[in-house]
Amino acid sequence: MDRYSNLEVHYNQDPNNAANPQSQHPSPDHSSFPEVVPAADQHKEAVVTPDPQGQSQKEYIPAANLAPEVVASHQHQYYNSVPQNEAAWQNTDGQAAAAAPERRICGLRRRTFFIALAVAIVVVIGVVVGAVAGVLTSRQKSASGPDNPDSPPSSTNVNVMDVSSLTASNWTDSKGFTHRAVFFQDPANALIGRRWDSQNRTWATTNVTAVMANSATHLDPAPGTALASAALDWPNAYQVRVHFLDRSDLVRTTFADDPVNWPDRWKNDTMKDAKLQTIHASRLAAAWERCADKNCVGVWTVAYQGPKGAINVANYTDWTTSTVVLDSNVVTGNTALALVPQYRGTQDNMGLLSQSYSSGTMGSLQVTAYDNKTWTKKTAEIIPDLPLPAESQHVAVTKWGSWSKTLSYTSMADGTVKGSWWDGPQGSTVNALSSIRFDGGPATANFSAIAATLDAMFYGIMGDEVHEYSVDSSDAATLHYVGRVYP
Repeated sequence: MDRYSNLEVHYNQDPNNAANPQSQHPSPDHSSFPEVVPAADQHKEAVVTPDPQGQSQKEYIPAANLAPEVVASHQHQYYNSVPQNEAAWQNTDGQAAAAAPERRICGLRRRTFFIALAVAIVVVIGVVVGAVAGVLTSRQKSASGPDNPDSPPSSTNVNVMDVSSLTASNWTDSKGFTHRAVFFQDPANALIGRRWDSQNRTWATTNVTAVMANSATHLDPAPGTALASAALDWPNAYQVRVHFLDRSDLVRTTFADDPVNWPDRWKNDTMKDAKLQTIHASRLAAAWERCADKNCVGVWTVAYQGPKGAINVANYTDWTTSTVVLDSNVVTGNTALALVPQYRGTQDNMGLLSQSYSSGTMGSLQVTAYDNKTWTKKTAEIIPDLPLPAESQHVAVTKWGSWSKTLSYTSMADGTVKGSWWDGPQGSTVNALSSIRFDGGPATANFSAIAATLDAMFYGIMGDEVHEYSVDSSDAATLHYVGRVYP
């Protein structure tokens, strides 16, 4: 059998010695040397140059299965110590010679192992991150899901939150120009204000939440919170206030102290640190109570339903002290609320609208008056036969007929609207509006929320838009379409 050696063998470089076998250095006995196999394409006998003393340079030859093949120097086909010819790794029997074993990990080449390890680490990290995200999402849904008002409800709306409330106010400046402001929530839970004046006759937008984000106190209204606004009129310094509920069902207030010159400047009102706690998802109502004396600035007033169901009223003179206007046994839970100033033609009087219940399924809209600095607690029915639950209904109230009459509209759960008006003292004849006609505008007037300014302008949310109507000066049952307020 052919043998392999790791001994590099040189051809005899001395031509004289090669030609004269009888030189002074006799040829060594080749039988004492290991066999040398030349390259496959040559059959020259390889010889070993003896040392000057005639002694062969013996070298230990390992077993054939451990020694690399020796090839002619001009036939080396290596670079970087890696053979490029597969034949160089084959012995004469066609069997692979055993080279020095490569280091392996878990049966894999080192490079393959580390690549597989890196891929496995990435996969594990992805699984862990996905699992954590799933748990957090699940917790968030369980804590603020569709039944929890602390989370903005999901919808396809892009302009107006689909469960947003609506409120509106108006005032007149010293030059006689009329100003109107409408407030609602967008799908991101931001409080949005739209303002209009009779001088420019265009609508402009203020994102009140974004404006307040740069202040020390951020707005954090409950998604779908009740909204109530009021405006201070000439001859006083102008101001617009918006009340809403936070996520703890506490009444909060923000205001613009100069809406004519600085409409984008909004501030937080601490309300003297009052804690006006409400029933969950209470409705709100607000008004600026005028004074009989023109030198009096007037009083800001807000109404809400307390935790036990009674209707309370608090005002600017002392927010920390509220007054029970109606006991819980005469109003429904989550009743719609509205405050109307200058009630019965008197500057410092007000009227409060709420809903009563006559049975488990029906109720009515009622009014009670603030007269001679006292809430009478007496009620008069305004709109009968309103189906319950009350939280599916909204109320808008305005002055009509040169402020001599009070006009009220109520939107039903199906989006339709009922109305009535009355004048004179409490208990005077109430004129019911059998049907409301919307003159112009969208083909179907189906409102999810309504509001009105005190100058007889009506506003409603329809789908993803806010629209404006004006009350006919002689027929309160007719509302003329003015245009789209937003977007």
